[in-house]
Amino acid sequence: MGMTGSDENRIQWLYIGFPNDEQFRVDAEVIARDRAQYYAEKDHPDDEEAQEEVFESEVKYALSDRLDLLDWVGSNMNWEDLEPHAEKVGEAEYPSHSEMFRDADFEVDSRTDGQ
Repeated sequence: MGMTGSDENRIQWLYIGFPNDEQFRVDAEVIARDRAQYYAEKDHPDDEEAQEEVFESEVKYALSDRLDLLDWVGSNMNWEDLEPHAEKVGEAEYPSHSEMFRDADFEVDSRTDGQ
C-alpha cells in the first residue's frame, strides 16, 4: 500500500483484541482506503478524476485521525472485511491445567443428567 509517505503522525496499525485473548493487527491503510472509497464515490459518483482526488486526500486524513479511523472500522466494517489483512500477534500463554488445578473452581451437582 504505502501511498501516504512517511508522515510521522501516520497511524500504522489497528489492533483488534478478541474476548478469547487473541490479538490481531491490520495495516491502518486498509481501513483508511475503505473509508476513502466510500466518500470518493458518494461525493463524486460520476467523476472518476474527482473520485481519485477525494480518495487520496481521505486516505491521508483517515491515517492522521485516530477517532475517525476507529469510528469507521467500528461502524462500517466487519471481521470479514479485515480478516484477509489481519496478522495474528502474540500467542496467549496459558499455564498448563496441571499448574492451574489447585486454583480451579470446583462444583458438585446431584443431577443425574450431567447438565
